Amino acid sequence: MDNPTLSSTVQHDAKAMPRRRRWRNASPRSFSDTGAHTAAELRMNTEVSLEAVRRDILLRTFGCLVLVFSLLLPVAFVRDLSTNPWMAVPHVVLYAIVASAWLKRHQLRSITVAGLLLATLYCVGTIALLRMGIAGINFLSYALVVIAASMMFGLRAGAMAAVICTGTYALIAMAANTGLIEFRVNVVEYTTSLNNWIHTGVAFAGFTIITIVISGSMHTKIDNLVRSEVARSQMLKTSNIRLEEANKRLQELNEQLESRIAERTRRLEEANRELESFSYTVSHDLRSPLQVVEGFSALALQEDGPAMSAKARDYMHRIQTGVRRMHDMINQLLKFSQLGSVVTHASEVNLSQIAETVLHDLRVTDPTRVVHAEVDSSMIDAADPELIHNVIYNLMANAWKFTAHSGEARIRFFRYQENGRFVYAVRDNGAGFDANSSQRLFQPFVRLHDKRLFQGSGIGLATARRIIERHGGRIWAESKTGQGATFFFTLTSP
Repeated sequence: MDNPTLSSTVQHDAKAMPRRRRWRNASPRSFSDTGAHTAAELRMNTEVSLEAVRRDILLRTFGCLVLVFSLLLPVAFVRDLSTNPWMAVPHVVLYAIVASAWLKRHQLRSITVAGLLLATLYCVGTIALLRMGIAGINFLSYALVVIAASMMFGLRAGAMAAVICTGTYALIAMAANTGLIEFRVNVVEYTTSLNNWIHTGVAFAGFTIITIVISGSMHTKIDNLVRSEVARSQMLKTSNIRLEEANKRLQELNEQLESRIAERTRRLEEANRELESFSYTVSHDLRSPLQVVEGFSALALQEDGPAMSAKARDYMHRIQTGVRRMHDMINQLLKFSQLGSVVTHASEVNLSQIAETVLHDLRVTDPTRVVHAEVDSSMIDAADPELIHNVIYNLMANAWKFTAHSGEARIRFFRYQENGRFVYAVRDNGAGFDANSSQRLFQPFVRLHDKRLFQGSGIGLATARRIIERHGGRIWAESKTGQGATFFFTLTSP
């Protein structure tokens, strides 16, 4: 941040004022981008902050000097106040100046005013020291004044204070020479002889050089420290403002995103309700014509069956088989459409017993099949009894169906524990499927195999998925073509 314009400004250099005004009045087009605007604002804020810090340090220094001199003045003047009351005037003037400076602290901006105040303090302090008979220590007070001026306002102000204080000391000597002021020390003899003039000049010059060098170094360090701290503070403030703006923008985007998600969720739920209503209505409307077809075909076989040819009777049987298949599909479609609004009633159920019951029913339905089935015992969990029965039936029936062409059909229902929850699985050694199509399995009416080889409605796995999701669980499958399949499900979310 070491900028010539900024440095000259914060040092209150009179020649830098037009440059500062030009910089403050610069057109926005002089900046290349928004970052330049931010840098300009940062410099302006830093300038104001540095000025306020230095003004505060200056007033604190004045306070310390006043404290020192206020201890010296009463000692110097108390003996002579009875015979020379005017000697109290410097004391009063000193406090008046300092008081006015404190009352008008925000108007203390002029180097000239500050120099005069410092010179006045030095003058009063020197008079006080000489009145006490101390002639040499005034150089120390002189050094304090020059150091204070250099630290607060820079080397130029320190040099000005040195000149003013030197002139002040000369005026004091002249006042003593003319008899205006009496001192215990013979100031005239002390300053009129050649040697003392040389000594005094060398002393003043030496103190001036030493104090300006020391105070200049201190001024530079303090100036850099204050500038870096103020700049860091301003940069932090700017970063906080940008962060707040970014957070506000992010919050607005989140609100917009949540609003869009809520709207799309509402539309999706509405579409699902309409689909379920449509499925339910269509299913009911299809029942009547199917019942008519089934009834008349059965009546035709009953009354005219003996008179029909073998081919005609085969057609009628095919009609009845198709009607029964359609009935089954409609029933499953109805169940699927109703699952969206069904309320689950979880209780403790024995999944092992349900699986054994399902296997018994499958064997009764297809007694010619030889299937080696294995069910783990005592698989107890919390679920809706009717709905979980539907899931196990669909998975076991699916395994039963796709092992029909296996040489030695095997089905296993088991569970294992993973991440603190039970994972249930139905494994078979049937036809299997392509692993890339595993997600399509759970979509309604999707079939991955030739329906002439494996019959089915295509709704069973979709129904199982919806039931598992109603329980807060998850269902998925793993398989390789020709190597069987394994269907996994959980009843709780991870």
